[in-house]
Amino acid sequence: MTALSGDLALDAWPLVAWLEADPITAPRIRQLFRTAAAGAARLHINAINLGEVFYIAARRRGHSVALELISELRSRLLVVPAADELIMAAALLKAGGGISYADAFAAATAIALNLTLVTGDPELRRLVRRQPALKLHWLGQH
Repeated sequence: MTALSGDLALDAWPLVAWLEADPITAPRIRQLFRTAAAGAARLHINAINLGEVFYIAARRRGHSVALELISELRSRLLVVPAADELIMAAALLKAGGGISYADAFAAATAIALNLTLVTGDPELRRLVRRQPALKLHWLGQH
């Protein structure tokens, strides 16, 4: 992965891969966390996507582990609230089809704040075709 810096958005995909210790993605996310801790990047996540990470962690690892994870992530990430304008922007992306509602929030956040979205989610990669304002840093397979 090329070194990322500046303001970036994350969706749930890379954080779940990090949580699951994916051998390819987890080291990349750990490096991104180190870059942010050094002050060379600021990592944003929409509150809806943080909730997505929480429910996946709770389902796979239990409620208490999920709470600890969210506490750790809140110390590393800037949480973007799901304000009315962002909700409507995400809803319009969802209305276009081919994307989950949570992924629509990740995309809408990146577009609204002019951030590059760090992901490996194929739905978001397909969305770029119809939303050229969406910039991705791809972590997924091909």
